[in-house]
Amino acid sequence: MGKLSSVSLQTAHLVSGMEDDDRQDLILNRLHFIALLPLAATLSACEAVVLNPSGDIAVQLRDLVVISTTLMLLVMVPVMAFLIAVSPPVRRSRNRHEGAQSDAA
Repeated sequence: MGKLSSVSLQTAHLVSGMEDDDRQDLILNRLHFIALLPLAATLSACEAVVLNPSGDIAVQLRDLVVISTTLMLLVMVPVMAFLIAVSPPVRRSRNRHEGAQSDAA
């Protein structure tokens, strides 16, 4: 309980020193995470019958599914992390650039 309250206090302190755009981004990121929790709970109830093969060909297919999923994750996770890390600063700089153009006109 103490650890949770100290984390919330640190977050509140961090949020209080942020600009409005940064605060909104942080709140939206947390809301997206919270919105994905029911999806994760739904998927965790699935039975993995595909990963419990009973023949030689089924074992090969299971290995193919595992390898292709692993390769897909090796590509997609870094791409998504890069997208999440780069898009807010680009959006902020684009907004500042558009504001400077409207001030000059």
